[in-house]
Amino acid sequence: MKRVFTKLTLALFVIVVYTNVTLAQICPGVTNLTATVSPYNTVTLNWTSPPQSEWPAEDIDYRFYNGGDWIGNGYNDAELSSWTTPVLAVGTHNLGVLVYYYNSSDLVCIADTVFVEATITELYTCPVVTNLYATINSDNTVVLNWTNPPQSEWPTENIGHRFYDVEDFLGVDYTGEISSWITPVLMSGTHNIGVQICYYNTGVCIHLSDIVFVEVEILENYYCPSVENLTATVNENNSVTLNWTIPDSSTWPSTCEGDLSFIFGVGEMQYGSSDIDDLTSWTSGVFPDGTYTFVVSIEYRNNIGHYVCSAQAYTTVTIGEIACPPVENLTATVNPDNTVTLNWTNPDSSTWPSDCQGNLNFDFYIEDYVGYDDTDNLTTWTSNVLSNGTHILRVIVSYHDNNGIFICEAEANIILTISGSFDCPSVTNLTATVNPDNTVTLNWTNQEPPSNCVDTYYEFYLGATYLWDIDIDGLTSWTTDVLTNGTHTMSVVVYYYDTNLDLICSAITSTTVTISGSFDCPPVTDLNATINEDNTVTLTWTNPQLTEFPTGCTGNLDFEFYDGIYFIGYDETDDLNSWTTPVLSPGTRTLAVVVEYYDDSFNYICSAEANITVITTDIEDIKSSLFSAEIYPNPANDILNIVSDSEIISYELYDAIGRLMLNDSNVSNTESLVNVSSLKHGIYMLRLNTVNGSGMFKIIKN
Repeated sequence: MKRVFTKLTLALFVIVVYTNVTLAQICPGVTNLTATVSPYNTVTLNWTSPPQSEWPAEDIDYRFYNGGDWIGNGYNDAELSSWTTPVLAVGTHNLGVLVYYYNSSDLVCIADTVFVEATITELYTCPVVTNLYATINSDNTVVLNWTNPPQSEWPTENIGHRFYDVEDFLGVDYTGEISSWITPVLMSGTHNIGVQICYYNTGVCIHLSDIVFVEVEILENYYCPSVENLTATVNENNSVTLNWTIPDSSTWPSTCEGDLSFIFGVGEMQYGSSDIDDLTSWTSGVFPDGTYTFVVSIEYRNNIGHYVCSAQAYTTVTIGEIACPPVENLTATVNPDNTVTLNWTNPDSSTWPSDCQGNLNFDFYIEDYVGYDDTDNLTTWTSNVLSNGTHILRVIVSYHDNNGIFICEAEANIILTISGSFDCPSVTNLTATVNPDNTVTLNWTNQEPPSNCVDTYYEFYLGATYLWDIDIDGLTSWTTDVLTNGTHTMSVVVYYYDTNLDLICSAITSTTVTISGSFDCPPVTDLNATINEDNTVTLTWTNPQLTEFPTGCTGNLDFEFYDGIYFIGYDETDDLNSWTTPVLSPGTRTLAVVVEYYDDSFNYICSAEANITVITTDIEDIKSSLFSAEIYPNPANDILNIVSDSEIISYELYDAIGRLMLNDSNVSNTESLVNVSSLKHGIYMLRLNTVNGSGMFKIIKN
């Protein structure tokens, strides 16, 4: 599987957003482009913009690139003449500025990208927070306090902060140079709470620091108080009015001073919400006859609007004459591994809705949705591992007719408290070994899984960033892709699944590793370009020697090809040293060859890019001297007619960036019709292949 598709995605984005492109316009680019490297490994680009009198349109945008990779935007700013990159890695970078001209939402033309080189010689690591400590509140929120780096060490003008519980994102605050933050309510257990600095200018995050963690131990679960005395009244029009009492403020989370909001649902569907703090009533829309479970969720927020916790209350109401009985005699048994087994009795068939003859389904909730079973006579079910504390477990039985059409549903619930000592087993003895090519090999020891586990699954993280996952039972080792220099937190998450492939529980183990190597992924060399008569370009190059390959690669290479930011092809031939592009439109363009290195198991290691600039010429009405052809009407609306004095073998129609849009490889006639009605208006190139030669024709689609 390919893993490097960023450029293709960006290219598609540009194509989708902008339409009505007229490539015949004169499109001036920036001049006098210079690059200044800062001590923080950012690069400030300065340039002279085209005078407004030379613009072919009313407005301009700027795009910024590192080679073929998009790295930023400058929107609708005629005065813009400077921009600073994110923090760059050690090495030489080809930084580009591209100008887009447009009227309203219609792109008029795109200037050629102007590039300048900048070399980063030493590694820069963004400063992190220091002196991080945590204080646990009575409601299981945690107050984080820390010291920010001195402003003189910042690589940008501004900072924000992101917060994590290991890999789980908790929140963000970009309000300024804060040094304290309160988490949402946390469940019992060990938590690694992390603080990360985002360094940004003009709203753009230039670089993220490493995450600094502090460990906290939550001893008991805290449950937010739900609304009380919840009732449901059916109105004459089959709407339902809910009424409730707000919990006394003395029971609220300590960080909440009265900022409440409410969410209303029916079953799993949300039907409404309100941010009125003292709300005690809500009326639904109209419902057909049946039995429904209504949910009122109350959310508590602190004095700056951050979410603290929420709680739900439920009530069941029957509208009309349909009788929808819930399960009976519901009991819950806590097992030694903190799973819970529910047992119940199904209602007697005489009490079922008249259209139901035994087609029952069961949904299970433990606060949130956790499972489903469509066994008609089901009377028992076992949950996944639950945390210590008090839980509301719900069984919803739904009745269906013989055609599977839903009739109604009813709920039974039970509340129980878990106080066991079961911990989901994490991997142990986790070590991280840095390899010569800046990959990192993780090794660990697995523990005995839960008793009902039949399958394990592993995920790997760099800080809070997902890296990879592997579904191999008993896995004990994994190697990363090439990583940048610096200190990193590496994590292994193990997931345990039962016979139904339902998740039992998961656990995480982390370690830190410092990389200070000088590994470079080798690009191809001696890159040359030959422009062919049909405006295709043949690229040739020399591949690195086997001794230069990254560790783990014995010759498994893939190649990707780009025209600027546009992905134009790939080839998986290991020893490839030549490739020909599609037909290219006239102009100056930067072609790129990206070589990707894989190990013997086809795991991606790293990639490197080589670039070359070519100038393709105007191909309007270029024809072979060996044949003649008439192409009409041109411009065309729907049908394009081709009449040649030589037998036509085939034709291809390319868009302005060389993508094949239409073709016919078996014409065998001197005449052909091409339906262009599905194409967007713009300029296209028609390649006509005959028994006496080939020719290129410019086509305009109205």
